[in-house]
Amino acid sequence: MNLIAITFTILSLYLIINGVLVYLFKNYLPEILKQAFFYGKTSEKKKKSLLHMIEFPKKWFQHYYIFASPVATYCLFITMRKYFFNENVPEFIYAFLDLIIGSERKPLISLPQATLAMLLVVIQTTRRLYETHYINIFSDGKINISHYLVGFIHYTLLPASILGESEGFHKDLVTNYQESLKLKDWIAALIFLWMSYQQLQTNLILANLRKDKNGVVVTKEHKIPRGGLFDYISAPLQFTEIGMYVALQILLSQGEAYFFVCLWVISNQFITGLLSHQWHRNTFKDYPPTRKIIVPYLL
Repeated sequence: MNLIAITFTILSLYLIINGVLVYLFKNYLPEILKQAFFYGKTSEKKKKSLLHMIEFPKKWFQHYYIFASPVATYCLFITMRKYFFNENVPEFIYAFLDLIIGSERKPLISLPQATLAMLLVVIQTTRRLYETHYINIFSDGKINISHYLVGFIHYTLLPASILGESEGFHKDLVTNYQESLKLKDWIAALIFLWMSYQQLQTNLILANLRKDKNGVVVTKEHKIPRGGLFDYISAPLQFTEIGMYVALQILLSQGEAYFFVCLWVISNQFITGLLSHQWHRNTFKDYPPTRKIIVPYLL
């Protein structure tokens, strides 16, 4: 039983169905549904309800990367040990991957591809760890417990989706590690790194909106961001996140489990970007009318 496929398929369907309902019929939905779905700036300031008792500060997004960066780094470490020195993988890793993906899983991804993919995940999660501590200036917005927990599920199953179908991570199965990286793998890595860099620039733009000329934080209010990818779209954070996961999909295209992670990210980030675009247009009368939602020049 592939728990990665099951988990992310359910999450994707839930998000798509509820996202469409909220986007089209927001005024007709019960408040408890809207409060469970929205977070941050898109959440509405309504009177307290039971859901407010299980909401956390948006700043707690930091916890994802405090968790994800060391986990990804450890996974990269054992992958490199396997690739370069053919050292044994810890038994608990085999057991965990068998539990998550199934004991019948197959080595569909070459070890060089898995190593490169884990390196990219380490770069991304470590960069986000740095950003959430030293760049991002979080508003006083909230996230509910469901958003909080899903983040940890995501960053637990992401490395499992890579390693679980990689050469060298199948007990008692002899594999050949001679296959090298292809041109499409290097292109995918470059796309990933470009998207990661653009996401960093986007976070710097957002942080500077809340600082004065001396770099001192003077407000936590939302303003219209300008510059960089904001000149083209309302949701560059979501656009670059999708871009990175699609790049990994290109790199890991022979695998099966990671596809469901990518599907979840595309669903999640597109709905988030759509609602963010709607919120900005409803909030700011002078919001640029030609700015697209999430894909420059297209959508």
